[in-house]
Amino acid sequence: MDEGAIDANPVRKVAPPKRRVDPEEVFGAVKRRALTPEEAGRLLACVPRFWSDHLSTLLGTGLRFGELAGLRRRRVHLGRELPVVEVGPTRYEAGRFGSGFKPRPKSDAGIRQVPLAPLVVEAIRRQLPPGSDPDDLVFTGPGGGGPGVPRGTRTVLSRNNLRRTYQGAVAKLADPAAPLRPTARRILLILRDGRDGGPQGVDQLAARLTATSRRPIRPATVAAALDELHAAGLAAVDDHDQGELTGRWAALPVARDPLLDAVSAYTFTCRLAYGLTCRSSCGVSIPVRLS
Repeated sequence: MDEGAIDANPVRKVAPPKRRVDPEEVFGAVKRRALTPEEAGRLLACVPRFWSDHLSTLLGTGLRFGELAGLRRRRVHLGRELPVVEVGPTRYEAGRFGSGFKPRPKSDAGIRQVPLAPLVVEAIRRQLPPGSDPDDLVFTGPGGGGPGVPRGTRTVLSRNNLRRTYQGAVAKLADPAAPLRPTARRILLILRDGRDGGPQGVDQLAARLTATSRRPIRPATVAAALDELHAAGLAAVDDHDQGELTGRWAALPVARDPLLDAVSAYTFTCRLAYGLTCRSSCGVSIPVRLS
């Protein structure tokens, strides 16, 4: 067309492909991809302490991973009447093609100011590094101490680390026994087995563990593991007229967390923050205060 060789662009007559119909959407069985504040609280309770501020900020702002990992001190304004962060430079991880920082997000719409809820303000304030360098990263990975990285060094945030943290939290929601120590998990499996005719005492459990271990398991070790199971609501003394050390223990039924059935939480790439933000008619993301 520019050279005058043709009168019109034939591509304009080609209809764009239509999005294929999702059967789950047709039958009304689509899981929502949004968390309520209560559901977010249950998820955060399963997250290691180091990562709680990271996920709280993602939940309360709607930032993408690259926007969070690329956030610099000069883009954070907590002293304003309405605290905001400015989204501009982002971090990218492209596998064998390398990783680094880009001066801008994928589209112009990604350059924006995001207002902050009070809980998010406190999370960001805790993550601000010492000093006053405006180019310091706000959110970083675990400290150094590994090969070639001095202890205490602020490392660049890794998408894989954050994804594993989120998936680990979801696994704890799916299986309350996941965070237990190995001995407690083994005892829970024995109590759930049911092949020995019901509840079992401390001595019986110690004998069964010893039979499958390389070293003897003391009753005191079993008692400590049973206390851990009792605190987690996974086991209880079946003989109410006896003490915890002399009674017989039984596993308790555990209900599946309803969050897993209500929300599509299978991958960290879900925009979890949509559950805690609403978008106004002018396109501004407004965080909802978490209680």
